[in-house]
Amino acid sequence: MKKILLLLCMLITYSLSYAQVEKGKWFAAGSSSLRLDVGKEKSGTSSSMSDEYSYREFDFDPMAGYFVIDKLPVGLYFDVSTNWDKDEWDDGVDKTSEFVIGPFARYYIKQFDNLIPFAEARFGIGSYRDKYSDNDTYKESVFSYRFGAGASYFFTENVAFDAFLGYDYDGYTDKSADPKSTYFYSSVEINFGLVITFGKQ
Repeated sequence: MKKILLLLCMLITYSLSYAQVEKGKWFAAGSSSLRLDVGKEKSGTSSSMSDEYSYREFDFDPMAGYFVIDKLPVGLYFDVSTNWDKDEWDDGVDKTSEFVIGPFARYYIKQFDNLIPFAEARFGIGSYRDKYSDNDTYKESVFSYRFGAGASYFFTENVAFDAFLGYDYDGYTDKSADPKSTYFYSSVEINFGLVITFGKQ
């Protein structure tokens, strides 16, 4: 029995020592993000900006890519969110939705057994819609970017736990207003999630 347990430990250790981050592999990831209450929403026109309120936000977004060289997956990320709020004063319902898509790149810096630190950057464009009860739909264009660093802990050769810390910027513009109305969020972002790599050996 002891020999079997020892053999299993050796096999697990061997698989952990060879995380699959080489050229030709596929990359998929999903993470949740907690945007800390350290930013302010800005609003106004191109000539005047003012602080409005701080905020918190929880979101989920997937990424899919390909290792173009060893340690460097590039690909696309998607961020889709919806929100439903009911006004207790007049029973009005506010429905919002947002869709953002864009490229990302992640570079795994150096492997320490099954822990691999990385740097990551991404940017995207999309749209935001807000409809309150029977009123007209309000639309805005969205521009977003994020950069930072983190680490992936591969508990098998193909599956890792992900942690990320970085700076996030989201800008919203109402092009129908005159002059154009713009506001943005800037925040520190923390992500936790899973990574899967797969493909030919």
